[in-house]
Amino acid sequence: MYRKYYKQTISTLLIVCILSCIPNLLIKNKSLFQEKVGIPIQQIAYVVKYNENSINKNNKDYLEKIMRFDLIKEKYEYYNVDSIKWDNSFNSDYLDKTKSKFINTWFNIMTNNFDNYVKSYILMTYNLFTIDNYNPVQSRFLELDIEGYRNRSERFNDLNNSNILPNSINNSLIKFYDHTTIYINNGLLFFILLFMSLYSIIKKKKELIILFIPLIGVYLTLLISAPLSFALRYMSSFLYCLPIISLLIINEIKIKTKKDKH
Repeated sequence: MYRKYYKQTISTLLIVCILSCIPNLLIKNKSLFQEKVGIPIQQIAYVVKYNENSINKNNKDYLEKIMRFDLIKEKYEYYNVDSIKWDNSFNSDYLDKTKSKFINTWFNIMTNNFDNYVKSYILMTYNLFTIDNYNPVQSRFLELDIEGYRNRSERFNDLNNSNILPNSINNSLIKFYDHTTIYINNGLLFFILLFMSLYSIIKKKKELIILFIPLIGVYLTLLISAPLSFALRYMSSFLYCLPIISLLIINEIKIKTKKDKH
């Protein structure tokens, strides 16, 4: 079965690799180091807030050059590291210059706080594997900051957009959107695709299993680097692939049913 799809699989993987490399070659402004160590920053922040006394003077002196402990305690949110690493007081330049020192500090603090690191990690990634979360902004398809507005419709009307539809229709669509997307979140998407991948494995549909490899890669990446586990945009690829994979599985079921009848 694999031999039948060997050339197609290799070609697809090569195309994916090439497309993945193009942004790194073209974009001059590389991502900041803080974007790559979001979870370690969050774990250290958790310890600072709940077990500061376990941090020795050398580590404390270093970390406070990045951000003062009193500000870390004030800004810490268990589900969101952006509140710290994008705060104006966060010294990203110093962090970029001391990457090795930061990693060593993270390891040093972990020796006395392994349990706190685990707690922080679970809280940070919780919405990647649960379906009982609903966030009125981040878990939806459209993310709008509605602070200072009564609702999303009012915020939408205030945006400078070139929508050719009348505002009345726009507002109706927004209301429909509000009522039909409240249950969509990352955990739900993960379990749906997990079920589909298990079905493909059990039924030995090897050609379908290949489709899940990129999505597994996305999910594993999120488990080690997601700054907001409840933000739907980080798993939008799952959402876009869902209709296609669903149709392929349905088609396989129909083919099998026809074969069984004959």
